[in-house]
Amino acid sequence: ADHCSNCNESFDQCNYRYMLSFQAQDYSGMQWLTAFDAQGEKLMGRPAAEMNMIKMSDPAQYEDMIDKLLFKQFVVRVGAKMSSYNDEQRIKHTVFNALPVDFVKEGRLLLDEIKKY
Repeated sequence: ADHCSNCNESFDQCNYRYMLSFQAQDYSGMQWLTAFDAQGEKLMGRPAAEMNMIKMSDPAQYEDMIDKLLFKQFVVRVGAKMSSYNDEQRIKHTVFNALPVDFVKEGRLLLDEIKKY
């Protein structure tokens, strides 16, 4: 049984959801981002419950799946919000949308930009 520390109750099953914290990088630098359930599923390629089952039943396969995500390219839309923690101002960056790169589409956009010159 799974125990919820917020409501102090136990449940037969829990609803696994993503809360991913990861580094993203492009030509301008690196940034820590957070992706929640729907966007986490797009990034991971599987529902959180399925990833949890793999992690529990075959840790080596789970680690291999995580390793295959390293350096994978996505087009990501990010929002930034100022927050305060222990009297320290911080900017939190949250993923609003994540899609695999469509290289044909991106190539055409770059060609269109080049044609302007």
